[in-house]
Amino acid sequence: MKENEIRISPTQGLFFIAVLLLFILGYFYGLIQEISMLSRIEEGAALVKVRPSTPALLVMVPALMVLIAGIVLRLLNKMTAKRQKVGLVIIFASFPLFLMTWFIFSLQLSDRLETHGYSECGWYSGASFGAPQVMVLNEQFCIKEGYQVRIDLLDWFEQQYRTGTEVSVEMVSKKQQQLLDDFQRKFN
Repeated sequence: MKENEIRISPTQGLFFIAVLLLFILGYFYGLIQEISMLSRIEEGAALVKVRPSTPALLVMVPALMVLIAGIVLRLLNKMTAKRQKVGLVIIFASFPLFLMTWFIFSLQLSDRLETHGYSECGWYSGASFGAPQVMVLNEQFCIKEGYQVRIDLLDWFEQQYRTGTEVSVEMVSKKQQQLLDDFQRKFN
């Protein structure tokens, strides 16, 4: 073994492989959820939550697979300089491809949403990286005061979708006011 070579125990290797596999499985679960949410656009759902980065993450799966292969090769003492260089090229090439795919998909998704009459509701969208953008079919569904109770309001929208209830502006206003009243009673 060379002086600057990284050593990992079989336990550490298996742990890292398990974590990487969980990332990959979680990604595919998220992709299935995203496809399901995107299908609601054609149905004219009152509200959709989209994550433009999710489909683009497909480009990063090979990089994760390379990491898993690298760990396995390291554990089997079969890692070579050539394999390491090839792995690094794949990993480093994945990131710019991810960014390009994300950018292109975001543009196409924005156009599709706009074509179907959706607009973003910043009051209901999350502020963290990777949080979904909340898009509403009717701009009047997006009420500024809703940010305080947005989680409960988004759950209510989901419940309405699942029961097949057509949502009206009056229904949204009434539900939001009820949630705000509950919120203020709870915290005042």
